[in-house]
Amino acid sequence: MQLIAETASRTAVRQRNAWRRIEFLDRKGRLWKMRSSWEIVTAKKMDELELTWFYEPAVLLLSNGRRYVPDFFLVEWDSYLEVKGWPDNIEKFDLAVRDGFKIFLIDEVPIAY
Repeated sequence: MQLIAETASRTAVRQRNAWRRIEFLDRKGRLWKMRSSWEIVTAKKMDELELTWFYEPAVLLLSNGRRYVPDFFLVEWDSYLEVKGWPDNIEKFDLAVRDGFKIFLIDEVPIAY
């Protein structure tokens, strides 16, 4: 019974945070609404490097039938980029890699706020 309650509690937290977005104005004047401060830091760094990127640009259909939305697409690399604050819940990322999508994982932000 407690396992069900803990799972329900985690789901409720996820649902409450689903609407939470942080606005970021990139170097080209585009306004993005991102889910985490780590994504903002990553976007700022990509802007500093003058990379062309898009936020949550595509929904990838995985071989198990699930859908996966990577955080960024980097035009110059022709690759997706996933930013994770901690290496939990990376099953979709792992499956996307196994399915042949070009996607990289950043699990530590290498620059200061």
